[in-house]
Order: sequence, then structure tokens, then C-alpha cells
Amino acid sequence: MEFIIIVAIIAVVWLVASGSYKTKVQDPQTLRPSEIEDSIIELKRKILITNAYEKEADYERLYMRLNALMGQVLARHQHFVLDVEAAGSVPFGFFQPEKHHDSNGIQYTTYSVPYDFDPSKYSPALLLYACFFLWHGGQAKDIGIINSNSKIMMKVIEFLVKEKEYGPALFMKGMVRKYGLKVYSECFPAEAKQLLEKAKEAGVGSAAIELENLSKYSQLSGIKSVQLGEPH
Repeated sequence: MEFIIIVAIIAVVWLVASGSYKTKVQDPQTLRPSEIEDSIIELKRKILITNAYEKEADYERLYMRLNALMGQVLARHQHFVLDVEAAGSVPFGFFQPEKHHDSNGIQYTTYSVPYDFDPSKYSPALLLYACFFLWHGGQAKDIGIINSNSKIMMKVIEFLVKEKEYGPALFMKGMVRKYGLKVYSECFPAEAKQLLEKAKEAGVGSAAIELENLSKYSQLSGIKSVQLGEPH
């Protein structure tokens, strides 16, 4: 029994000393910003080369952890969400309900942005608000779970950048290039730097936060994703 306890203690000490605890176990909400960035980079390097079909369990663990870490990244900039919600600016019907059934046949509802919606009908602030949920999904106040949809998100961002020259959209596009379109997608730190610097020049304070640790992402430059359907 004493031997088992000693082994367990050694394992815990190694886990903490090696940094694996922060990367794989520690609650993302308790990590410092630099620790979040370091963890994302380490796990991103792994998921990019982990085949989801050949190593399903490993891939699932990496995916879930990265998703949780990205939640903390987005939380840094939650004022883009909170400002819209506080103003009551989300019009009825903006998010459309979708009915589903779980494995037990119980019905539940999620919400999504329709593929055919016209971004020109909505304010830039509302559109950016939607992008925060379209990127990785999430729980919207007084609405429910919003489904992720990176294609619609990029459609909205490109509209805001090209048609509205909206500074916060430059910031959002820079975020996507920094962290990848999806948690298993390639990163483009050089492009991210250009976009975030432009956003900073446009007066977007959040861009300065994302520029702080951006140089670390050069470690991921050129690493392609092995996932099917990912552009190379």
C-alpha cells in the first residue's frame, strides 16, 4: 500500500514539474494568459498531426482540451458579447432554433445563423457578437446553445472587413489566423500579426492583448493538419 502511495505521489510531482498538469489537467480558468498560450501551442502541435480516425481517443482528448482553452481566450474579449447583450441588441429570430434528439430520444434545441442570412441587414456590433459564437459555439444569454459554423463566420468577417472596414472585424480575423479556423486547423501567425497590428492602429484595444504572445506561434508555422477536408 505504501509503495502505491509513493508511486502516486511521484506521478503527481512529475505531472506538475513537467508542465503536463497545466497543459492537460488544470482548470483553464485558473491559468495565467501566458500559460494558456503555451498550452494551446503544445496541444495544437499534437492535434495537427494526430489522425482523428487512427487515434480517436488521443484526438478527442486534445480536441476537448483545446476547446476549453479557446473558451478562455475568447473570455478575454467578452466585452464584445456583453455590450450587445446589455443593450438588448439581438433581434428576435436572428438565431434560428434547430430541434435534435439525443441517444435516448429526448428532444433538445440548439440555435444557428441561417446560411442565407443577409449580413447587410444587421449592425457590425451584432455581427461580430455572432462571430464569437459561430467560431467555437457557446451559450448565448437568454437564447441557448449556439452552433458553431466557421463558414458563416468567415462570410460575416469578410463582409465586415471589406464592406464596412470595421476595426473589430480585423481583430477577429487576426484571431482566427492566430489560433486556426478550428482547433485542429493550421495557424498563420505572420498573417495574424499583420491583421492584429492593423486592428490596433484602428483603436481596437483587444488586438494588443493578442499581440503579446503571438511570436510564440512561429513554432506552429508550416505545420499542416492531417485531418480530412482541411486545406493544405
